Amino acid sequence: MIPRGSALSSATNGSLVIAGSDPVVRRHLLESLGVEHQSKKVSEIAARPGLYREVATLQPSVILFDVGLKPDTDALGMVSALSGLAKVIVLAEVVDDALTIEALKAGASGVCARSTAAALIQKAVQLVEAGEIWIGRRVIPRLIEELTTRQASPRRRRAPVALLSGHPLDC
Repeated sequence: MIPRGSALSSATNGSLVIAGSDPVVRRHLLESLGVEHQSKKVSEIAARPGLYREVATLQPSVILFDVGLKPDTDALGMVSALSGLAKVIVLAEVVDDALTIEALKAGASGVCARSTAAALIQKAVQLVEAGEIWIGRRVIPRLIEELTTRQASPRRRRAPVALLSGHPLDC
């Protein structure tokens, strides 16, 4: 077993926090990530009142936040709060398009299933730490649809039609 505050290698010097309510999941992540890597500080914290303050004192570059079996608005609210401290990768039992989009809206930089191999989680941490996002490719069309639907005002949606038809837009 790897102790709290063990090491994990990375291309950067930041630390990693593993947070969540399930101690078995946290311990598994800590052990599996610690076995493969050597030089990055990894801390494990239970999701409970005071989590934000504990994470803030550690100043991690990335937080792996386990939202549990059935993510709810409280879990996504915590993602939103934590994303102000560091880049957050959400871990969930089942990852679907809706959860991924809601997690991104809450400020997450990535989403992984709990069952994701340690090597892929490490890759996600490295890429997210470097400013990338980590999501499944299958969600990208729905994400683009969500972004274009949210960004387009009624006037903007009519603009291409008006331009093509030669009719000016009503103001």
